[in-house]
Amino acid sequence: MIKRISKYALVILAVLLAALYFRPRSIWDVLDPDLDPNGTAYCTCADISQGHNSSWSGPEEEMLSPSAPLLGPLLHQVSVSGPVFYKNGALNADLANLYLALPQKDGSYQRASIELILSYGSYESDSYSAFINIDNKGYFVTSGKTAISAFLQRARGG
Repeated sequence: MIKRISKYALVILAVLLAALYFRPRSIWDVLDPDLDPNGTAYCTCADISQGHNSSWSGPEEEMLSPSAPLLGPLLHQVSVSGPVFYKNGALNADLANLYLALPQKDGSYQRASIELILSYGSYESDSYSAFINIDNKGYFVTSGKTAISAFLQRARGG
C-alpha cells in the first residue's frame, strides 16, 4: 500500500514539475529585463530568408512596451514553452534573427538574440509551425504565431 502511494506521489510530482517547467510565458517574461525607463533600446533584425537587415532604436517605452507598434506584439503576445532543444532550422522556413540591446538600471545593456523560425509544411499550405531560439535555448511557440508573421511583414516594410 505504501509503495503504491509513493509511486502515485512520484508521478504527481513529475507531472507538476513538467507543467511548471513548460508553462507558457511571453518572450518578454523569458528575457526578464531590469529596464531603465529612461534608456534607449536598440534592435536589429537580420532577415535570413529575404536577405534584408533593419535596425531601430528609441526610448525604451516607445520600443518595448506592449503598445509599441513593431516589437510590442512580438515581445508581449507571443507565448513560448520551454526551454527545450536548440533548433538550427526547418523545412521551407522563414528565418529572422533579432538582436536586442536593452537598457538596464545599472547603466549597462542586456544583450539578447531571438531567432524566429516559421516553418511551412509545404508552400501550398496555410498551416505552419513556429519555433523560437532565445539566447541559444529553444522554445515551442504555444500562441501568437500570427504576431511573429506580422512582425516579419512590418520588419520587411510591408
